[in-house]
Amino acid sequence: MAARAALALAAWLTCLAPASAVLRTSTGNGVQVLTGDTFEAATNDGFWLAEFYAPWCGHCKKLNPILDEIAPEMLANHNMHIGKVDATVHKTLSNDMGVKGFPTLKFRLSGEEEWKTYDGGRKAKDLIGFAERMSNKPVAEIKTDADFDAFIERTYNGAEVGFMLGGSASSDLPAPLVSWWTEMATANQASAYFSMTDRASKLKLPENLPKHLSSYRAGAFIAVVEGGEAPRYFNGIDTAEWLVEGEVNDLLTESVKTWLKESNAPIFSELGSHNFRQLGRMGKLLVIGIVDPEAPGSEDYKWGLKAVAQAVSQGEEFVPRGGAAKAKVAEPVEGGEGEDGVEPYQTDPFEEPLEEMYVYGHLDGIKWKDFIHQFNVYGDLPRLVVLDMPGEKFWEDPTVDEADEIDTFLRDVHGGRVKAQKEGIQGTWNRLVKKVKSMGPMSGLLVVPVILLLMAFFMSPADEDDEYEPPPATEFKKDN
Repeated sequence: MAARAALALAAWLTCLAPASAVLRTSTGNGVQVLTGDTFEAATNDGFWLAEFYAPWCGHCKKLNPILDEIAPEMLANHNMHIGKVDATVHKTLSNDMGVKGFPTLKFRLSGEEEWKTYDGGRKAKDLIGFAERMSNKPVAEIKTDADFDAFIERTYNGAEVGFMLGGSASSDLPAPLVSWWTEMATANQASAYFSMTDRASKLKLPENLPKHLSSYRAGAFIAVVEGGEAPRYFNGIDTAEWLVEGEVNDLLTESVKTWLKESNAPIFSELGSHNFRQLGRMGKLLVIGIVDPEAPGSEDYKWGLKAVAQAVSQGEEFVPRGGAAKAKVAEPVEGGEGEDGVEPYQTDPFEEPLEEMYVYGHLDGIKWKDFIHQFNVYGDLPRLVVLDMPGEKFWEDPTVDEADEIDTFLRDVHGGRVKAQKEGIQGTWNRLVKKVKSMGPMSGLLVVPVILLLMAFFMSPADEDDEYEPPPATEFKKDN
């Protein structure tokens, strides 16, 4: 009798428990398993990050252990709950949330807000940085060198850069500009770090910088700041035009929105599946230095590419070590064909300023040896590739391997003096046609079945996420 009474009491107490406590099912490590029936009530309060996954998805299999690992810390330190939904089972919920690929991460700070898509990195440090940003003020105030160092330290859990609205006196930053910057920071808090200072003239920059880059600009400025690097300034609109009759110019808002997206990356990154697509979709051309990390000279090559990136991004002429003269600018290419039979085609000069056109990185050409074949990279490394990911074209030249040659090549691409190449369907088709021609008139009969097979293959639907993106190393090895 006593046992029955105890069971009845337990059932009654369960009915009195908060709905969210009943609806959330923990995996035992802080990640809540959510369903179409429990999702709304379970996530109605607090800061939530929700993963929509598919059990067969390789990227999901890589992400899930990371979420399991960081969930307790995120809840304890930043009050961020993490949940996950099997999108292949709870399809109605997934469709309502706008899930189109796996994994998809959604977040909101409270039940009153709309769900937003998290587009940042999926490494533990990226997710920790996201939680840290969202649980702090959107703008960090910089008053001292210690404040600045702490701000830079925070950025290492994210894009490794931050944005600064600066001046050397309070009069440089009028109230409308300060309010506007806070609004910009709040709108972009999920993806970037923001700071503000009215004491820029008192802040120290890295001692290794050239004298003309060793202090901040006078007056108001907006800049990308990165540990060990010179600030990279927003130059889209003259500062005299930032305010119109005491209000922030709408043109400034639109221009800075684009600039923030295109500038939220280090001057030089190590490329891989964690950031390749993100950097390739920033709105700039991606300069890829492909190296063999174990080969002699690879570190010198990376140093040279980074030095070019530093010079070009500051709008300066690159000067090699020893002050050697720059290579000759290439003449426009006429006719001919690219390596491996890819048909090059002429591109017009780019309108963007050279210093705002590129984002730079290096890629392990041994780890991604099959992936880089789509860029005609075979055999000896290092190699340089300039990729226009949205435009599905690239530029490469196997003879470019010195820093001064890289500098010249990038300027030639910018000036339309180097022909672009097309990969994917068009590039494969061009190679096949040229191969058939080289085999003679009767050889076409032998390759007709192959052509039909290739056409059927390439005309079938493709996964856009796989285009130009290295897979995680574990999947890459499994598939090959």
